[in-house]
Amino acid sequence: MHIGNSLVICRSLKCFVTYSLKIKKWYIINILKRVLMKILVVGTGAVASVLVKFLSKDKEVKKIVCGTNDLVRAKEFIPKMSKVSLVKLDASIIKQIEKNAKGMDLIINASLPYFNENIMKVALNVGANYQDLCSELKDLKTPEQLKYHQKFTRTNLKALINTGIAPGITNLLAGMANDIFDKIDEIHIRLLEEQKTSEFIFTWSPEIALNVEFTQPALSFQNRKFKLVAPFSGVENYDFPKIGNKYVFNL
Repeated sequence: MHIGNSLVICRSLKCFVTYSLKIKKWYIINILKRVLMKILVVGTGAVASVLVKFLSKDKEVKKIVCGTNDLVRAKEFIPKMSKVSLVKLDASIIKQIEKNAKGMDLIINASLPYFNENIMKVALNVGANYQDLCSELKDLKTPEQLKYHQKFTRTNLKALINTGIAPGITNLLAGMANDIFDKIDEIHIRLLEEQKTSEFIFTWSPEIALNVEFTQPALSFQNRKFKLVAPFSGVENYDFPKIGNKYVFNL
């Protein structure tokens, strides 16, 4: 099969979240699998609470420890189950992470990407597999997690990085499309978050959304090279199937 001009990958946020969680679960159970896994989840926000809810229902998971800097608020979101517990944890302090990571099979950073390296170091120290949702990208283009590739390889541990929606599911969809078609000229990714509420609700970190996504240049891959483009540039009125026309832009 040949695709002429562009492949447009678009879904509503609901579809992306559902698919994302299924993919994450598949990776955790099939790639990082150890019998009756013990997992440390750093963070108890919107994404973390959904992850914990799904993981807590899995028979392969024996224990889930959720590390948070706000125990009171975390109790409102984290499911109350015998296999799930909460601990006070400051992800900026390696010793605190390490104290709660000993004996764990997998550590998931579901907090801010600023803590990726701290948690990766701990995972290596305690012999645990690692997963996160996105990169900090200090230079706006290089995932900081890649510098630990050789260390994880030597210790036979797995580190899955950027397993959120974008990056994450969008990468998988692009890869799947590449396997299907003989030739692809372009891949255009359109993400839509549709909220019908009188009050705006952040479905992920407000800090990253406001201080990073909305202010820093967006990374685009054009003509086989990465290129930085201005946030909110490239405005397009796109027709989302079953939803209708919505304005999209670079972020």
